[in-house]
Amino acid sequence: MISPAQPLIISPVEEGERLDKVFQRKFPTLSFSRIQKAVRGGEIKVNGKKAEASYRVKLGDILRVPPPFYAEPQENAAPPKIFPASPFEIKEFDNCILFENDDFLVWNKPFGFAVQGGTKIQKHLDGLLDRLVEAGRYPKEGRPSLVHRLDRDTTGVLLLAKTKKMASFLTQGFAQKKISKLYWALCVGIPEFSEGRIKLPLLKKEISGVEKMIVDEKGKNAETLYKILDRVGDKVSWLALRPLTGRTHQLRVHCAQLGMPILGDGKYGSSQALREENMGSQKMCLHAFEVRLSLPNGDIKTFKAPLPPHMKVLFKEFGFSEASKEIIKESEGLFQ
Repeated sequence: MISPAQPLIISPVEEGERLDKVFQRKFPTLSFSRIQKAVRGGEIKVNGKKAEASYRVKLGDILRVPPPFYAEPQENAAPPKIFPASPFEIKEFDNCILFENDDFLVWNKPFGFAVQGGTKIQKHLDGLLDRLVEAGRYPKEGRPSLVHRLDRDTTGVLLLAKTKKMASFLTQGFAQKKISKLYWALCVGIPEFSEGRIKLPLLKKEISGVEKMIVDEKGKNAETLYKILDRVGDKVSWLALRPLTGRTHQLRVHCAQLGMPILGDGKYGSSQALREENMGSQKMCLHAFEVRLSLPNGDIKTFKAPLPPHMKVLFKEFGFSEASKEIIKESEGLFQ
């Protein structure tokens, strides 16, 4: 007996992907032509309606998964063998855990570690999680799953769900803006005002063969709160940033647009973000410092991640004190 159609709720991880690509990733052993046929025939629906294969999914979209996808024979070759994570990899993963219980875990993502795979990306967290299951670190039914993203070169707090119920809860929490995130960034230059709101719409566009986000009135609404926490003359500022929306590369584009690109962000800050005379870094200095969320039982939880090594070095060089209770309190004022 074939089970009823299964719903799939789009999380921040999938937001912006093509509809057919979402299903290709979820069902890697089905042929791409089979998936596209299901879209054309209306077997796959978005929020109860037919959609084009090229449709870019939105946060909170509910996708209908055809029952046959779970029952029919797989058309492609068997997926690649997954090798167990090594003891060293398990130790590295465990060392980054900030909190863990039966429902979810909080991970301090290191610099340069991609969350998901992609073109030319072989090492990523999603793949490591599969290998951790193979190594027995987690049971298959308790494999942590991604519910939001951080850019490869962004560090800090990342939430992972360990149950379907919690994955749905956290996904809805991000969609309904019930989960708040606070970032710390080192920027080249000083904002005109000590604090404020950046409201600039963002649009994804291919420029010279590279996909980037640009400020465009045709784009999606994007808003960011910011506050200067400290500075080095007119060269470098330490900013607290709170995104009120969750657009791709939002903080990076907003900072660059105001003439204060994030240190080390060559993609949006170009040479200005990398110049030695501006005490630039070859590593991007954007850190997801804190996340606040309300759990299903009503408890409010706050999770903080310590700075990555490369930012610690620069904080010491600039004379910034990340342990200052007064500055942390000032930073958290953006939550109000």
